[in-house]
Amino acid sequence: EETAWQAVVNVLLDGCDGGTDFIAPLHYALEALHTSAVMKHADIVMISDGSGRINLQITEEVNKARQQEQLHVYCIAIGKNARLHILQPISDEMYQLSNHPEKESEKVIPILALID
Repeated sequence: EETAWQAVVNVLLDGCDGGTDFIAPLHYALEALHTSAVMKHADIVMISDGSGRINLQITEEVNKARQQEQLHVYCIAIGKNARLHILQPISDEMYQLSNHPEKESEKVIPILALID
């Protein structure tokens, strides 16, 4: 069985090529937070190259959850040209990794420490 740590490392090592729809997974995550007792105190970790879209509606929904439900959103941007500004409006903390995160253990380990 894959642990949460192993899952995050696998995602970090996977390539990013842009075109991500951030809206659908954020809606899904917020729905899980509101309907699942197990997920009620979970946080969101976004791993992306930042090449995607986010709209005002989901930004407001995420920020409402951040304020009212103590939700934390961690964004990990991969690639030297990652577009951090796309996810900045919903992020509590942002990290940027190169295209080779396996070589950046000093950055990756503190991020993984955030995951319960």
